[in-house]
Amino acid sequence: MSDRSSDLFAPLSYGLFSIFLWSLFASLADFLTGQVNYLAFTIGIFVCGIVLFGADCYRKRDRLRTGFVRLDRREKATFLSFVFLFGVLLAIYDLTFYFAIQTGPSIPANLINYLWPMLTPIFAVFLFRRPNDEITAYKIGALLLAFLGAIIAVWDFSGGTDLASMELRFSYLAAFVASIAAALYLNALDVAQDYIPSISLTYFLGILFAFPFLLVSVPIFELTVQATADSLPIIVLYGIVVFVGGQFAWGRAITRGNKVVISALAYLTPILSTLFLFVLVDATLTQSMAAGGTLIIVANVLLNDSFRHVSSARGAVIGIFAVSIVLFVDPSLGGSETSIGVFEGFVATIFAILAGFMLERVWRMNQSENEYVVEMNNTMEQFLPILDELEREDREAFVEQIDAVMISILELNYLKDASERFALSRQVHTDINEFHETATGLFAETGYERRATELSMQFRKDVNNWLMLNQEGVSRGEMGILWILGTVTIVLFIVNMGSGFLENVIAIALSGVIIFIILKIRDYNFNRTGTEKALVEQDVILQIEREPYFPSKEMVLDGGYVKTMNENDSVRLGEDHETAIVKDLAPHLYVRYSLLALVGLGISLMIGLIYLRSVGLT
Repeated sequence: MSDRSSDLFAPLSYGLFSIFLWSLFASLADFLTGQVNYLAFTIGIFVCGIVLFGADCYRKRDRLRTGFVRLDRREKATFLSFVFLFGVLLAIYDLTFYFAIQTGPSIPANLINYLWPMLTPIFAVFLFRRPNDEITAYKIGALLLAFLGAIIAVWDFSGGTDLASMELRFSYLAAFVASIAAALYLNALDVAQDYIPSISLTYFLGILFAFPFLLVSVPIFELTVQATADSLPIIVLYGIVVFVGGQFAWGRAITRGNKVVISALAYLTPILSTLFLFVLVDATLTQSMAAGGTLIIVANVLLNDSFRHVSSARGAVIGIFAVSIVLFVDPSLGGSETSIGVFEGFVATIFAILAGFMLERVWRMNQSENEYVVEMNNTMEQFLPILDELEREDREAFVEQIDAVMISILELNYLKDASERFALSRQVHTDINEFHETATGLFAETGYERRATELSMQFRKDVNNWLMLNQEGVSRGEMGILWILGTVTIVLFIVNMGSGFLENVIAIALSGVIIFIILKIRDYNFNRTGTEKALVEQDVILQIEREPYFPSKEMVLDGGYVKTMNENDSVRLGEDHETAIVKDLAPHLYVRYSLLALVGLGISLMIGLIYLRSVGLT
């Protein structure tokens, strides 16, 4: 086996092994119901964790001691505080998760548990104040989609056939608490790793701190620790292999492999854990559970860095998938006898008119902006032949000024939030003024002062014309109204279209068209309209031998960028100008295509099942 194949195969093997072990969590807890209760289970695996993580810490004691000594008193206190918080939350997670699985139904409880990936970034912003995280409408939408999946997953055990008749089961509440605890302890783990990057130390100290509280809670709350003699070897084996071994294997996979590819394997966990519950312990699996779990997994996929920027086409595909799942789970939604058919046509007409006006407006604006961007590049390129007239230091300073002003223009051109428009516009004005002063000052004694001044003034004129167009974009409020109208139109289509197969397909297709139109308006409004355009805007930056700049990583993950540039080319990403190599970004692209292919497969499956149901075969 070649070194390259070994470098790829070994991390994937470790990652898949970890996923396999973690997927056994729920099945084993369900299997041991009646032999080991949730409290004995947690105590048993914590004992294994203390022994094994402690042994690993002892092996690395010199390095860990050095890392701890380097911290000042405040940093030590902060580190230990978050380690303690991590341990307590880990204990709460294990207790509530195993309780939810053992009191059942186990599959819905297991799926509710997987809300934690959506809750983790929410808590990172609001509770842990992590600087690299932010809450966006996109993340909130993914969270709502996951909650919809959780509701659908528990539908069968509600005692009725619609949402209004659902009963709240305590096991579902425990599973939701487990998802919250998981999101919190993962954030606490991240903070602790900022001080001493050692998973073993954090787990060892966290469990060690939480263990006494776990034991003391037994007599205080009059809890029962239940474990049969025959089950003790299973608990020990589980604690050693699954609880501790899974962490070690995952750490190896992340450190030795590509983090993008390895992290994408985590989407297999809810799938495998559900299948293991169904196959190994014969847990009940219904159509609505499968559909709800699929929505939860899709919501997780949407938060993946490789999938973060949802284009109009990808957004339409995901919308089609979600609507097809809803229609499959509850066919009674279609063809409902309502008296709002006229209202449906009225809302749809308003949406169509408003969307048409907005689409024409942003398309026209986008085309004009493209022309001005080309003019700005042409004007700036005329500086290049006279750069040799400057001294070396002056030439470098002027090149840096060109780079800075073009970057500020790109940041405004591709802003993600309309609320940032004013601040970025002001930054562009500031950089243009500095550029003008630098140009006239540096060329003052070269005989090209007049030429430099003319070009600088022309460039300022081009930018001002472009800025005037930039103000004509669709506002956040207008986009909000369009989204509301589009959502209402989709709901009315679903309710009033009919319950037959053809009517369902029409409702699904129209939903995709509506989402596509809204996202296409957004793409034009924020200049997310193609690879060729973005690379043209980088022309001057490339000519002054600087790496292309992309305000966000999602932009360069478009397939066209990776295919157009050489694999060893460097690019700058984000406000920090983080440098990345094109070939290192390719795995993001592979993950994106793979996930999109899975969504496409899911759509085909849902439509096929709807057809089989319509002809009475399911």
